[in-house]
Amino acid sequence: MKKLKSAFLRVSIALISLIFSNPTIAQPPPNLSLSEQMDYLMAPLDFTEVTSGILLDKGFPMMEIAAFDGTTSGDTLKEYGDWFRQFGTMVTSKTTVASPVGITDDYKPAADAMLKTGVIPIMVLHTAYHKFISDSVVLSSLITFQNNQLNDVVGRTSSPYALHEIVSFSPKKNTFYDKYQ
Repeated sequence: MKKLKSAFLRVSIALISLIFSNPTIAQPPPNLSLSEQMDYLMAPLDFTEVTSGILLDKGFPMMEIAAFDGTTSGDTLKEYGDWFRQFGTMVTSKTTVASPVGITDDYKPAADAMLKTGVIPIMVLHTAYHKFISDSVVLSSLITFQNNQLNDVVGRTSSPYALHEIVSFSPKKNTFYDKYQ
């Protein structure tokens, strides 16, 4: 009977310790923004092969950009809002401290000043960017998921990133108001 109580006590202590122990698996801190979560997820990756400074899979996809490669007339956007969403996608996809495409404050004041003088600026987005390769079997041999983060496979012989290009443009304003009509 004494041995049974002693065994029960040891099992109870072990279970309580297990319940209240802190898991050693890496976890992102709570209440992070989407951008901070992506930074945490991809922190272990070596981005030296992302020579464009933009990894599309790291950003927030506000609008599809894959079809905008400069090869069709479809690269012209009718709505400035669509162009701005593409720009935002690229800005949030940066792998460096500064965005290779700049920020809104780099162009918006000048574009708005032109509009006030009657000139309608054409907004152009032309830059290289990288994406994870689309072959998931090959990708899984180049990058692994461990402790809630993406990690490079040590000694990999090829890059998990494919180089692409975006070309799109749109007028900043798409309506005209003639004060004489």
